Amino acid sequence: GFKKFLYRCLPTGQGVGVAAVTTAALLAAGPASANLDAADSTNADRLWSGGGLGLNLTGAGVTVGVWEAGSIWEIRDTHEAFASYNPATGNWDGPSRVSFGDSPSGSYSGHATHVASPLGGAHIPGKEQTWGAAPGVDIVSYSSFVVTSDIISETQIDISNHSYGSDLNPNNYGRYSWSSAGLDDALFQRPKHLAFFAAGNDRSSVSFDYDTLGYYQTAKNNVVIGSVADYLFAHTAGYAGSITTSWFSSYGPTDDGRIGVDLVANGDLLYSADDYSDTQYSYASGTSMASPNAAGTAALILEHWRNENGGYTPDSATQKGLLMHTATDATSYGYGPDYATGYGLIDAEEAVGHITEAHNTPEASRDRHIWEGTLSDGETLSLDLLATGGEFKASLSWLDPAADYDIVYTTNDRTPKLVNDLDIWVTDQYGNTFYPWVLDPENPDADATRDGHNRVDNFTQVFNEADRYAPGVDLTLYISHIGSLEGGSQDYALILSGALLANSTPLELTPVPEPGSLALLGLGGLLIPRRRRG
Repeated sequence: GFKKFLYRCLPTGQGVGVAAVTTAALLAAGPASANLDAADSTNADRLWSGGGLGLNLTGAGVTVGVWEAGSIWEIRDTHEAFASYNPATGNWDGPSRVSFGDSPSGSYSGHATHVASPLGGAHIPGKEQTWGAAPGVDIVSYSSFVVTSDIISETQIDISNHSYGSDLNPNNYGRYSWSSAGLDDALFQRPKHLAFFAAGNDRSSVSFDYDTLGYYQTAKNNVVIGSVADYLFAHTAGYAGSITTSWFSSYGPTDDGRIGVDLVANGDLLYSADDYSDTQYSYASGTSMASPNAAGTAALILEHWRNENGGYTPDSATQKGLLMHTATDATSYGYGPDYATGYGLIDAEEAVGHITEAHNTPEASRDRHIWEGTLSDGETLSLDLLATGGEFKASLSWLDPAADYDIVYTTNDRTPKLVNDLDIWVTDQYGNTFYPWVLDPENPDADATRDGHNRVDNFTQVFNEADRYAPGVDLTLYISHIGSLEGGSQDYALILSGALLANSTPLELTPVPEPGSLALLGLGGLLIPRRRRG
């Protein structure tokens, strides 16, 4: 298939947004904050030393693969941006953190080098505008030629970035292709591998907005990242409203109505390493830049997760689910996901706060939770809760088996590609039932509704606004499935906020006290909710 690098270089005088901004104007005004603003947009900077949370996270111990399309794919490993911190000198002059997963050709890729920089660029004093989100990560550079095989075999990779894969043939937009199915199968086989894919810049090339995703971007088990401009304000508890989507960033839905774009990050005017020399930097915009901004932020969150639970790595569905659960709603008109920005702008501060409370707060007063569990065919699980009076969210996330791909293209075939159709809903003591968010691919501009079951996405969320309930109102959360489960069961992650467990040691929750188990680590996945056969 046709592959397109998902970025826009900025020669002097070229407009880069709705309001024209030029490289010359930026340079005339002095050094831009650029990558520092990107880290600020996702609150990655709050996790750094001096960020205000006391965490001092760098991504240390996390290995990130950067896959690149084309015959020239290597990151310039000798660039100063990829040096490691040297405690002996107090400078970023240690060995390179970049290695190669495939045999190098001897030529460097400017695109791959630029992509790796907002992900893991060194924090060189005086060059703050070039800083990456996770300066302590190890980076492995790959060719994307056999990417699905690599994902299965390269078990040392925790997180990966893929800033390629667009298809400018409108007939292929939204289609679940052999590439999509192959990627879903690879990630299903490697449940700890969290893969970020740039959404694409195709809205800059066509005359329509929605249904502009193609190639790997229509898969289910990856994290598809759209681009937004700088957002340097506090992330609100509900929605930010003033977050601006980049003019080029591709939108969902997929043909079967899935959300398409899962989350957004900052991909506007990043100033990152280039391949011309070991000290060269350049400006670029694109979802190619937004995706590594997201991946680097996720590396910090994973480092914190491991610090809190003895080194355990959650499943990628859990990591993705937490990112979507804690994101800041990017819509200007109200709550809920949309096809342009997914569940919103990544918020690293909210994510690590959720992890910290889920692991460390006494169970009786804990109102943020993370569970990993398994649903068997024919089961319904239920969990009794008490509302806290604030915003309530319950998110269900899972890695879905690959579906049959479309051999013959049919325009907007709405047949769901969801194989194991898990379901979540919540009832209250007054007899009300609350269902997940649902979007309508026939009306992509319409607000998300909460009046039915989400039958297409492998992330689904029940949401209630703050102050709907007084503290102490009884809630019951249910997890079940529609149809049969391929393989006889399905692993899942449940992320919950705004509710306490109904009892401090409820009888329906049975811990499994094995060394290294999730129960001991504070993840309640081995705390099995009450099961109902039916």
